[in-house]
Amino acid sequence: MENAMVRLNHRLRDPQLFRELVNQIYSQLPSVVLTSLLLVVLVVLVLWRVSSPVVLLSWMGILCLVCLLRYVLYGVYRARGENHLTDMAWVRLYSWGAIVAGVAWASAPLLFYSSASPQTNVFIAFVLGGLVSGASGAMAPLSITMCIFTGLLCLPIAALFITHGGSLHTVMGVMMLIYGGAYVLMSQHTGRTIIEALGLRKDNIRETQERKKVEAELRKVQQGLEDTVDRRAGEIRRANDQLTHEIAERQQAESRLRASEERYRNLVESSSDWIWEVDSEGVYTYSSPSVQSMLGYTPDEVVGQAFDSFMPPDEAGRMREIFEQECSAGKPFIGLINRCLHKDGTERIMETNGEPVFGREGNVAGFRGIDRDITLRVKHEAESRKI
Repeated sequence: MENAMVRLNHRLRDPQLFRELVNQIYSQLPSVVLTSLLLVVLVVLVLWRVSSPVVLLSWMGILCLVCLLRYVLYGVYRARGENHLTDMAWVRLYSWGAIVAGVAWASAPLLFYSSASPQTNVFIAFVLGGLVSGASGAMAPLSITMCIFTGLLCLPIAALFITHGGSLHTVMGVMMLIYGGAYVLMSQHTGRTIIEALGLRKDNIRETQERKKVEAELRKVQQGLEDTVDRRAGEIRRANDQLTHEIAERQQAESRLRASEERYRNLVESSSDWIWEVDSEGVYTYSSPSVQSMLGYTPDEVVGQAFDSFMPPDEAGRMREIFEQECSAGKPFIGLINRCLHKDGTERIMETNGEPVFGREGNVAGFRGIDRDITLRVKHEAESRKI
């Protein structure tokens, strides 16, 4: 029993929870004592004519004394101070009181069992079963005490039923054992439920206290936030006004930029000269629509092709060499005369002007320039020289 109490204390772990459990056990002691006294009186009244009055009164006196001592124990527990016994000691006293009461009640079948009066035996079994039923709730957390109390009340009368009675008494004895075992199991389950309930209540109380503490801190934080929000609201309004002004200026600038881009695009697309862009490898990345009137190719056919792919082989080699030199030097080329092939296979003489386009690191990323078709001008000049 000592080890069982230690295990019980270990299961609770929290001394405050163990004290609450002890309080709960002792809170039911007055009703237990009162029930026991009423049953004692009832047994004496029922058995007065079938048993010895001296034995009945002696037995009644012993049980009344036990009940009185248990009630005194309850009164001392209620009036205890800080310097009295520990909670574990109070549990021991309660358990020993219950065991003494169980011994007193266990003497009832030994004293009053009658082979000639089966009704008396059934009545005693009924009373003892009621006591076991009531104890299963009152002593549920004290599993060992409950087992001892149940054994004291059930084993003697079951043994008498089995050894001294007929088949019906044997069945009743077996039922008494089953009845006691069932209530022991039920009390153990109830005890675990009570312990878990106490732990949950403790957790709920702790969580409630923590929640109240957090709520108080949140209220402080909220007040601080409200002050901060009021202060920042003015700053945000001023910043918003400034941002609105900047957005309006940016929209005006974007509108002017779009207008400028539109003018530039119209100028490029309406120009009779071929405006182009190539990368550092000489591959076209942009071509104006006028390339179609000069070479017969659409801008989509030109973009992605190398510039020398539109020249005769001998001219392509010469222009590639010039391109690589100018690209390495990062210099523009002006008035560069070269020959290109029209889509129909005829040659066109072009005058090319271009300037380098530099990247972020200062290297040449490509060229941007203009080609002008001077085929007719060259022919006229040749004819003039002949004349």
